Amino acid sequence: MRILWAKKWQGALLVATQIFNLGPVYAIQESNVGVIDWHKPLLGLPDLNAPFTWPTFHRVRTEANTSSVIIRGSKKNVLGAIDPVNGELAWRHLLPRDDVLLSFQVHPKKDLVAALSGPGGSNVRLLTALRGELIYQRTLHPPELGKLEEPAWLGSEATFDPESSTLYVLTNGYTITKIDAKGDIVWTWTSPTQGSSILYTNIIATATTVYAIGIAPGTASYGLHVTSISSDSGKVIESLPIPSSVKGPFTHFLLSSGSTHALAWVENSQINTLVLEPELLNVKANIVRGAYAGTHNIGRHYQGVFVAQEEDGTAHVLALKPDGSVEHRWEFSGSAHDRSASPSIFTGGLDKEGNVYVSRTYWSFAIGMASMNVYSSGEDGKGQITGFTFALDSSEHGIIQHVAIDVASPNPLVVRPRFLVSTSLGANQLWDKDKLQWTREESLSEIVEGAVQFIELPQARSGADITQENFLHRLFRQVSDAQNFPSYALDFVRRFVTGQYEKPVSALDSKRTDTLHRDTFGFRQVILVATATGKVIALDSSNGAIIYSRVLSLGGTQRAYLRPVKLFITRTVAEANGGDPHAALVAELKTAQGTTTLVYRFNAFTGLPLQGELHDGMLKGNKAFSEGTQHAYLHYYGEQKTIFMVDDKDKLHAYPNNTATKEVLAALAPKIHIPLVTGKSSEKRLVGHSLTQHRSWAELTPTWTASIPPGHHVRSIFKAPQDQPIASIGQVLGDRRTLYKYLNRHLIGVISSPNQPKINTSGARCTIQLVDGVSGKIVYRANVPYSADNDCDIKAALTENWLVYHYWNDEIGSPDESKGWRMVSVQLYEGEKPDDKTRSSETSSFALDEYPIAVYEQSFVFPRAITAMSISQTKYGMTTKDLIVASANHQVQLFPKPALNPRRPKGKPTAAEQEEWLTQYEPLLPDDSRRVISHKYQVAGVRDIVTSPTLLESTSLVFTYGLDLFLTRVSPSGTFDLLSESFNKAQLVLITAGLTVGILVVKPMVRRKKLREQWYQ
Repeated sequence: MRILWAKKWQGALLVATQIFNLGPVYAIQESNVGVIDWHKPLLGLPDLNAPFTWPTFHRVRTEANTSSVIIRGSKKNVLGAIDPVNGELAWRHLLPRDDVLLSFQVHPKKDLVAALSGPGGSNVRLLTALRGELIYQRTLHPPELGKLEEPAWLGSEATFDPESSTLYVLTNGYTITKIDAKGDIVWTWTSPTQGSSILYTNIIATATTVYAIGIAPGTASYGLHVTSISSDSGKVIESLPIPSSVKGPFTHFLLSSGSTHALAWVENSQINTLVLEPELLNVKANIVRGAYAGTHNIGRHYQGVFVAQEEDGTAHVLALKPDGSVEHRWEFSGSAHDRSASPSIFTGGLDKEGNVYVSRTYWSFAIGMASMNVYSSGEDGKGQITGFTFALDSSEHGIIQHVAIDVASPNPLVVRPRFLVSTSLGANQLWDKDKLQWTREESLSEIVEGAVQFIELPQARSGADITQENFLHRLFRQVSDAQNFPSYALDFVRRFVTGQYEKPVSALDSKRTDTLHRDTFGFRQVILVATATGKVIALDSSNGAIIYSRVLSLGGTQRAYLRPVKLFITRTVAEANGGDPHAALVAELKTAQGTTTLVYRFNAFTGLPLQGELHDGMLKGNKAFSEGTQHAYLHYYGEQKTIFMVDDKDKLHAYPNNTATKEVLAALAPKIHIPLVTGKSSEKRLVGHSLTQHRSWAELTPTWTASIPPGHHVRSIFKAPQDQPIASIGQVLGDRRTLYKYLNRHLIGVISSPNQPKINTSGARCTIQLVDGVSGKIVYRANVPYSADNDCDIKAALTENWLVYHYWNDEIGSPDESKGWRMVSVQLYEGEKPDDKTRSSETSSFALDEYPIAVYEQSFVFPRAITAMSISQTKYGMTTKDLIVASANHQVQLFPKPALNPRRPKGKPTAAEQEEWLTQYEPLLPDDSRRVISHKYQVAGVRDIVTSPTLLESTSLVFTYGLDLFLTRVSPSGTFDLLSESFNKAQLVLITAGLTVGILVVKPMVRRKKLREQWYQ
């Protein structure tokens, strides 16, 4: 039976592979990598609420040289490193969604970094710091047994033995594990209280002892507790409470100075220190007198240096001495709270020799620049300050939120810091003192879904406005242009002979309008995106370079949150007769006073506002109405484009609010039907609405509610692209009959899931259906098994009459079935049989019951999980449409439509079916690596796929975004409108030229011959 089963699936794979080979192969040549595609790997925004994942420099000294990287975590659950020389990604590890990164710890002397993740620190990984190579990964306890604290990293920490690769890990706030260099567990110690009365928060290791610091709740405050454990045996040496009274778990920290280790905490505005010894014979603390409000984590506690700040903001550099006392080293003058400067950011760094430096960074409102003061001990040990300003563009990148510093000091009198600045709008910038070295725009990992637009570029233009020219101006311009004719003629001959056209590899520049023009085939376009950080960014589609970025102004409102909703192109290049296109962004501004909807209008090529100027370097929005926005879309009415927005109170607003817009609203009100998802999370429904017009707005009236199973709620909706052309309305069969496509531009896909499926998953179902957006009638419905692990995570795409969706099948209905991923392909046709034609594109939505619909569907076994799905589109829609998926293994792959044709016969194809190129159905879709269009790139975290046509009907652009950005070109039917690069153009030209010469030589000879023949007749 096993042999027969294997042969069956081998045959299936062979047939399916043959189907895949019917289309072109997408494997590209190595020379085209980076030319027709590009990949921008990102880490994501740093999580500044998790101090143990903040960016930090780590230097590794070898015999030959010294190498360094910047290691950091991110909100995208990524641990990675950046090369400080060029800003490129050195390495990264993407952790699973349910394995949240808690902290990382670098080895002070070795090329090692340890990462803790999962509930309570359930997983530990040891990696090389320079290359990110995984040495080992251990699960210390099951994730379901993890103790959930707030914040999540509380009660978990990793620390190295300072002289070896041995790692000590604190998990769940009460367990300490010793792990050797190979990843084997040496011993495990568990607190007798198991966190019920003492929660351990920090650990530090010496050659002989491991010290665990915990907090014990009291009546009005917390008390500190220290436990010393033998490094060799894991047995407790001593465990004692420390006479102390602290406000919470974040007021104490550990210090090291050589072989001296101490516990420090703030109590009653004083800093207390306790020298740690194995027997804990002396628990009386040393007190540093002063009026300290708190301390700052500068990342140099293990060098014994920290910053303490007084009530008025004055900051002091303090250090632990070898005898266990604390000395005052420096006071940052001018660090007291002042309205002329922003709050200071303190951080610590090292040089090659391990000397400690402390920096203070702040924004000076007086000079409008960022300023940094760097403290160093100086040649005489008395300390010195190196101060300078650097020109951070706050209008483009926002305010400074974190600084990581590294120092080069060729002699005691020269201090040259390089530092990484993390800003509020997602920029990572490396500065070498006051010189900017590079910028990583990590806000691109936060592109808002629905806020991506491709913009076609105009043809190259001379720069003169011909509409304002008189005769003399036009004459002089034409004479000037004629000077370029020789070079144009030579270029024409070169292209004619070699067939080599320009390649879109040069970056665009918004400041130079002469470069904002398209290439020969329309591959170069502008990609306009809006990010969740409140920025609008224009990208060059040819290489991913940033053309410009604009910050969206909050209108002077403090402590506000801006959420981009939808991005529209309100005027294209064609509509502007070669001029600049216009864009409009709808966004929600949330403040303590309420929510307001704003509309930002700007030039899509320059990012400048259409009216007025930039407001402090930022785009200023116009108030549309004083509510949030449920839905926004662009409506075409002749040449008039109007933005319709539905607020939270079901009112429809039109923008711009002028006489022309009101006339459009009055004309369209009886014809507009708007389906919206309404209700709370567990009661979401798709409800259709009609309009009742008022002066400047229209009120929505519910007219229907989509039918979903009882106990279900709407999880998501999807639609077909509204602007795609339809080249064919039917499919001609092999017997010359025709299946006419069911084309309904009002179709909406609805995915619903059970409200409480985890209580009883038996028999639970997810539902996917196509609903008419005008009448609410169901055109197609299917139920798929519910999976507790995937929670109705159905991915779907719709175009014309073709629906494709992907889900996890968790049920086994027969011996031939198995659990796994499924891809279902559905095609809708008019009538009940071929040649039935009901003109679905022209039929009223309220007459759907009168016209039957033929549904063809088939399920296929899919290789793996996917994160996004889309369908290719071209300029005229004549090219075959392929399915584009982003898989969970970080690849972007194509699946040809013929392989997913639901009309593939179950048996041997007939002669008529063979004429349609239909092959026998086999359930397995092969995982053909030749159709992986991302080839060597690991495109991580894809959330959406956007396609755009080019001037070539055969080719379309594919853009993916999520964590990474990736763009490439695809040609589903091959480049039928473009000669391949292997075509011998020179030979063709030579043959044509030879034939031309031959004709010129032979023609007179033939004429004379005919003349002689006439004399003899």
